[in-house]
Amino acid sequence: MKLKDLLEQGVADQDAKAALKIKKDLMKVGKFIETGFAMIDKELSSFNSPGLKTWFYQAIIKGVSRNKFDRKTFEKELNDWYRYRGQK
Repeated sequence: MKLKDLLEQGVADQDAKAALKIKKDLMKVGKFIETGFAMIDKELSSFNSPGLKTWFYQAIIKGVSRNKFDRKTFEKELNDWYRYRGQK
């Protein structure tokens, strides 16, 4: 085995340990997203909740860009739903 291969294997092992360390927190992010959808269902009628849920989903998708999350893009997209309905 070459030195380069050994070094890369060491980095991969470190990354695997780091990924395990943050797994619990990443799972919390999924729970927050789930909570967002549940809040929409709870607070809005069945007439408007599908529209806001779709917009919320699209805002999440648009916020994901080149392997990162752009919160400002997410917020702008979500704010557009409210602005189109005459709300701030």
